[in-house]
Amino acid sequence: MSEGGWTPQKVAIFKEQYLEFRYHVQITSKDLGNAILGDHTYLSQQMLMDSIFSGLEADIHDFKFLKSRQLGCSTETRAISLFWLGVHDGLQGAMVYDTDENRAAARVDLTNVINALPPKLKFPRVIGDNRSGLLLSNKSRISFKAAGTRANKSGGGLGRSLGINFAHCSEMCSWENIEGVVAFQEALSEIFPNRLYIWESTGRGPGLWKRMWDTARQDWSNQKATFLGWWSKDTQRLKRDSRAFHQYGLKPPTPEEQQKIDEVHSRYGVLVDQEQLAWYRRKMDPAGGDEDDMPEQEEDDDYRTCEQPWVEEECFLQAGSTFFSPERLTVIRGTQTSNKYKPYRYYPGTSFVTCQVEPARNFRETQLKVWEEPIDDAVYVLAADPAFGHDDENDRSCIQVFRCYADCIEQVAEFADALTPTNHFAWIIWSLIGWYGGGNSGSAANPVHTIIELNGPGDAVWLEFKSIPNIVKNGYLRIEAKDKGLLNIFNNVRNFIYTRSDSMGMGAAYHFKTTGATKVSIMERLRGYVLDGTLILHSQSTVDEMGEVTRQGDVIEAAGRSKDDRVVTCALACRAWDDRARKTLIAQNRTKKADQALRARSIKDQYSLFQQNMLQDFFRAKVRVRVHSQMQARRASWRGRQ
Repeated sequence: MSEGGWTPQKVAIFKEQYLEFRYHVQITSKDLGNAILGDHTYLSQQMLMDSIFSGLEADIHDFKFLKSRQLGCSTETRAISLFWLGVHDGLQGAMVYDTDENRAAARVDLTNVINALPPKLKFPRVIGDNRSGLLLSNKSRISFKAAGTRANKSGGGLGRSLGINFAHCSEMCSWENIEGVVAFQEALSEIFPNRLYIWESTGRGPGLWKRMWDTARQDWSNQKATFLGWWSKDTQRLKRDSRAFHQYGLKPPTPEEQQKIDEVHSRYGVLVDQEQLAWYRRKMDPAGGDEDDMPEQEEDDDYRTCEQPWVEEECFLQAGSTFFSPERLTVIRGTQTSNKYKPYRYYPGTSFVTCQVEPARNFRETQLKVWEEPIDDAVYVLAADPAFGHDDENDRSCIQVFRCYADCIEQVAEFADALTPTNHFAWIIWSLIGWYGGGNSGSAANPVHTIIELNGPGDAVWLEFKSIPNIVKNGYLRIEAKDKGLLNIFNNVRNFIYTRSDSMGMGAAYHFKTTGATKVSIMERLRGYVLDGTLILHSQSTVDEMGEVTRQGDVIEAAGRSKDDRVVTCALACRAWDDRARKTLIAQNRTKKADQALRARSIKDQYSLFQQNMLQDFFRAKVRVRVHSQMQARRASWRGRQ
């Protein structure tokens, strides 16, 4: 094939040649025995190929495949890998597996496929076979490596002393050595025109692979992320004329099943039929119990769900002890979360008055996401948790801004960053208070109820936070702040005052210090609000973190190396709303529905209402004048009788 960039014409030639090549690839399948790959193509394999072909057309060379088990994807990926190495001369390739056993098996399979290819193909042959890998006659090399399932010092050498322009990496869910992965990624070429990197794995809970998947989802211009659920292997079905179908397939979909069927169709364009649903039911519940006598959910149910997911989020369930309802989080992802936000990045400068915020150029630069800009006559809650605040393991500073109603709170902005110092974090808090407190016009008096986690670095944030108003209004920054119109931004802040829920009087402590007991309290409250829809979330990242939160006794936290900064900050926001903002809103009947109805009135409606009020005021004034005249007349008549 010709060198250079990947045009649609070049992709079309590659596709045609590869599809022909598949008819010469002999495989050993658990379902088919010895077979030819091209004679048996599952939907999952077709989706995988289509993803690669369409990605190459967009000049994307890095592919992430999140999948269910036993879809034939590893077989297809090995065939594509071999073909890629064969048609491009002089590639430096690496095939990386989780264990030595899987690495050895893959090497044997690949060698057998090469040896079985007919001579008429003139496909490059193996001319070098040693411990480090294979050398093909077109000078392309393949190194076979095992990433290891545990973190260790040697894992950092995974990509050392290598220059790689082709890679096939499998079972990423079992890779644990972050240093090794980083070293391997650094060895990958970013400019070689015929580079190709394929990463494929099942989910098996949160971890390194989930972080890679989330990054790929956001980095859509450089990476292509494709999910392949259990339904993508179209042979996974029970035929209608089988005895098994009569046991598992006669009942129509339950509401929960129908919801998942609809979501798969909406998100992935695949409609699950009754035969496939019957297969899934048998896989998840071999006993085939009726809905009324189903046993209680067991820990292995979550493992089964991770292995046979409907949607990608189910791949990363924390088996056995999830804190938030996975079903509810799936609904939120489908109905509330949105990538239609405005991305910003802060440039703090040397003081609060020089702190600037500008639109972020890409998702990696994004610190602040804004779903709704400030509006007039609104009430807000701002919660802030500095890095290592509520937990020594959490290394991100986070701010959540919610718009408050009597019956719910809705996320409007989110800040998250791992490298923000405490003084800069305080400046960012004030900037958001000033922005949302000023409303759309910049002069409206919107109350902003603020709650800050004071544990650890939080105390330093609070000290800087308190000093800013005095420095700006009365100190050495006054003139500069006045020129920039910053003197009035401090008027609308409402600092949270902590009081125990069982206290008979007001507490005297500002803001919040998380303890084991208080964390259970705020997290349980948060879980209730997530479940009943009181908390409206737009951040996909926040919902993803919720899926990784587990509970073991009274310990509620993210599993493993996962983070829960955004989640805890949401819990703090709910506490501030509950204790400080909500009572007034209830008294004013300021529900979300009432607010939407008020703001939805057109200019004509408002003019008509104004005219109506003016007319009523006019008539009321006339009545008052007439009554006054009558009273004066009666008084004059009464004086005449004296």
